[in-house]
Amino acid sequence: MRVYFWGVRGSLASPPSPRAWQRWLGRLRAARARTGVLFERRPPPPPGLTGGHTPCVEVRHRRQRLVLDAGTGLVRLGRALMRGAFGRGRGTLDLLVSHTHWDHIQGFPFFEPAYRRGNRLTIHGPQRHLARAFRRQQHPDHFPVPLEALPARIRFRRSPVERWFRIGDLRVYALRVPHPGECYAFRIESDLCSLVYATDLEVRTASRGPGAALARLAQGAALLIFDAYHGTGRPRGWGHSSATLAAQVAARAGVRRLALFHHDPRADDRALTRAAERARRELRRLGASCEVLVAREDEACRLA
Repeated sequence: MRVYFWGVRGSLASPPSPRAWQRWLGRLRAARARTGVLFERRPPPPPGLTGGHTPCVEVRHRRQRLVLDAGTGLVRLGRALMRGAFGRGRGTLDLLVSHTHWDHIQGFPFFEPAYRRGNRLTIHGPQRHLARAFRRQQHPDHFPVPLEALPARIRFRRSPVERWFRIGDLRVYALRVPHPGECYAFRIESDLCSLVYATDLEVRTASRGPGAALARLAQGAALLIFDAYHGTGRPRGWGHSSATLAAQVAARAGVRRLALFHHDPRADDRALTRAAERARRELRRLGASCEVLVAREDEACRLA
């Protein structure tokens, strides 16, 4: 099983500005002129080099692809898929949706495989309004192409909550989490390993309530992808968590690896590095052994 990050930001896509890129490249050139070595002392990158697209994570297991959320990162994934079977109208894909806020579904109208006849797309989620949300997004008031006009075969399948179900060869368990609207975390298991995807949620402690429930969901997982929108700060009642709380849940669950995810669109790479260090300090304080990484676009995690 491998996990690929195509979109890692929360709320709003945030690519680096041309000015930020030019400043960064200017610092690189100046460093090279001084030392003759391009990366002897690499200057801090501009905001957004971690990735500016909204959530989209791909899970690959044998020949199966399961995509978690359809933020703007889905557009990049779609372009990559079109170079293979999806470009010939022979692709099959499952999409599992945590919730239907715009930053988690706004990439779907631009998903190129949906415009190729013969491709099969199944959209899963526990929400009663799942199909309606996707159709509303492509209402003529918002988008020129209605959902029904897409040539690919698109099906919606409602998933159960708090019991196991299957998507292909993978077993999935959905747990509702505290976030405005109807939002779910998922545990995904193969015959070799498991991961938990827990984005857009607010917990105040890992010892009781929703935090304890998430720790039980993630027990022994190889990877926990966890909302750390507030970085080194504290939750503010908006339905998001921090690096410290992510570490507490990871420690209580005994996971092998923690990926901080759903980054604040204003956070640059330095802020995200500080958040990861805060998580590591909290894990050391709790006596837990867990690798911490910042979820970055175009990076992959091999779980088994």
